[in-house]
Amino acid sequence: MRTYWSFRKNSMERNHSLQHHPKAFHVFGPRHISSPRWRELISSSWKDESYKRIVMACFVQSVYLLELDRKEHRSTGTGLAPQWWTPFKYKLVEPLVDERDGSIFAAVLEWDQATLADFIPIRPTGAPKVVLAIRGTLLKNSTIRRDIEDDLRYLAWESLKGSFRFDRVLCALRSIINLQGSKNVSITGHSLGAGFAIEVYKALAEEGTYVEAHLFNPPSVSLAMSLRILSGKAGFVWKRFKSMLPSNSENQSKTERASRPHLSEKEKTLYLKDTDKLCC
Repeated sequence: MRTYWSFRKNSMERNHSLQHHPKAFHVFGPRHISSPRWRELISSSWKDESYKRIVMACFVQSVYLLELDRKEHRSTGTGLAPQWWTPFKYKLVEPLVDERDGSIFAAVLEWDQATLADFIPIRPTGAPKVVLAIRGTLLKNSTIRRDIEDDLRYLAWESLKGSFRFDRVLCALRSIINLQGSKNVSITGHSLGAGFAIEVYKALAEEGTYVEAHLFNPPSVSLAMSLRILSGKAGFVWKRFKSMLPSNSENQSKTERASRPHLSEKEKTLYLKDTDKLCC
């Protein structure tokens, strides 16, 4: 009996702690977000680009929190991350794990049809069937090495091809598209995660496959903005850094970029925030 009450007390303390956590959805998340109802079939919030941007940002935030939950030994049922997808009627299908350090760097989320069983099992117009969300750099002991490794990879060669995570995301997205069709799939990411998203987007576009993409401060755009603002100092440092790299790798990357076909921008949306110091 004492063991039961101790467990109950510890459980209540954990729940109370999560409710007041600075990253809890009701503390840190968006305000005035309505949950889908049957009226969504007539007038969908997903038709509003601002609403769609907010939801995609929440999905990316959930991936950061999946890794935090993993590190702090919280299950997906009781952690912080589910708070960021359940209000929008999505569920976690698969976390993408970096096998080298066990960290979660992306997640596959799917429209949870079962949650609308009491109403009508149809997605609102504009809501993707599946979303693949990718987090950015997380400066924690369990993730910093691999995250910085990919940051430096992009800084050196302006490409993330060759990264374990790039191959993992591309393989996962191809499998999803084969099952659901490209029109039912979206990809989103922030910072380094947006870098992976845009690289995967380009790889699929070269094959003639296009998905909807929502990219928050991708480094390719942010880096270009910063170099224009700080052209003198940054240009000097950039050239100095590149001169230290193996020339064959640099030339190979340049050839690779030059050979890419023109890519359609119709379904790719960029969100830029100058105050994001890690990106800019």
